[in-house]
Amino acid sequence: MKFITVAGSAADKSYNRTLLEFMQKYFAHKVEIEILDLREVPIFVETEDQDDLPIIQTFNEKMTAADGVILATPRKPAVQHTMGGLKIDTETRVINTDCQLILGLFAAGEVAGGIHAGNRLGGNALADIFTFGRIAPITALAEIG
Repeated sequence: MKFITVAGSAADKSYNRTLLEFMQKYFAHKVEIEILDLREVPIFVETEDQDDLPIIQTFNEKMTAADGVILATPRKPAVQHTMGGLKIDTETRVINTDCQLILGLFAAGEVAGGIHAGNRLGGNALADIFTFGRIAPITALAEIG
């Protein structure tokens, strides 16, 4: 099984890139994880068609051929947070309306709900996304094999 990952940061060292490198090393015995370097992609200009650029074609080909794609993007504080969404367990596995796990489906962040019951403190959003954003890919990769 092969996953393509992209660290959404142009920095030489970023938490996102470090997390992907850890996953690549930690799960090497289970899956192949290739990290694509976003720094090689030119800055997007809406008025220019960049689809024919070799680097864009390479990204498209690798992502299309992969069994899965993991995007690790920088996050920063925001005020917005929802209280609803997909019900998940503590390992980020999605639970259906019959309280059964939906195999292979994981959720974290704004799309997930049910963790904070009927209310939560306003500052919990960052702890929520950082905690469950780390748990989701680790759980998914652990359940592969």
